[in-house]
Amino acid sequence: MPDPKPAGIVVPGLKPAPAGDWWNTGCKNIFNRTDSQLFVLNLENQAVRTTIDAGVGGSFTTIFPWCDSLDEVATKAFSFHLGNSRDDPRLFYMFQNYRDDLINYAPGDADAYTDRIEAQTSTGAIFPHSYVDVFVEVVGDRVRPRIEAPA
Repeated sequence: MPDPKPAGIVVPGLKPAPAGDWWNTGCKNIFNRTDSQLFVLNLENQAVRTTIDAGVGGSFTTIFPWCDSLDEVATKAFSFHLGNSRDDPRLFYMFQNYRDDLINYAPGDADAYTDRIEAQTSTGAIFPHSYVDVFVEVVGDRVRPRIEAPA
């Protein structure tokens, strides 16, 4: 039996992106739409942190950590706190789900990896993207993130 023909189109000279660039999603900015300060800490690299005042935005240009378990979320994800330090109440974690490359968040008191929720845009879309902006908003009695492609 002959080998099957390879799928796709031949494009001379075209090369794949470096492996380190595949499927990574970065955070570009975080906008705080609450009436309190917001502290954000990258648990994987704790030198990466920021405090964002109520009602404003700030740059947080870094790659979302990949996570595949609750233990990884607790040690690698971005940790969002209401206040100005990691000792203040944790609202939620944000990370890139290792299995589907989508940005997820999990409640700060999550008991299982299945507690994660896919972050959505204002239109409800869920999509992989190179960079996203995160909007932290009050929805009813909860604080939740929303993602949007940067303008």
